[in-house]
Amino acid sequence: DGTLAWLGGSKIHYSKWSEETMNADTLIGDYCVSMWIDGTWRIAHCYERRGFICKKLQDSSITCFPEHWNVKRHHFIISIAVASTVVIAIFTWYLLKRKMCFSSPNIQRLQCTQYSPETDEAQLCIPTAGEN
Repeated sequence: DGTLAWLGGSKIHYSKWSEETMNADTLIGDYCVSMWIDGTWRIAHCYERRGFICKKLQDSSITCFPEHWNVKRHHFIISIAVASTVVIAIFTWYLLKRKMCFSSPNIQRLQCTQYSPETDEAQLCIPTAGEN
């Protein structure tokens, strides 16, 4: 019928329409309303990527997530990713170090044994008589 309405059917009563806004009587199909930086309202196609407006009852207890909520969530995800990367890097370094104790056939072979019975951290690599 040439009028703009909320999805619920109630009419939109805005003031300060842009002079460039097309006549609402010529509207056919779905149109949306957007507010421009100068504070005026303009009719736009709904497929355009813009911000949106929601209608809310005055006594409504609906709350939105605070803006910083997404930032905190992303910081948590980044922290987990960094910690996982560090753990994987240390594990890979340990495996490579352990593998390096046994050399290739062209180099003297080493046998690794635990150096200290109190800790599992230190290893002693001793050259063994064998193939060169």
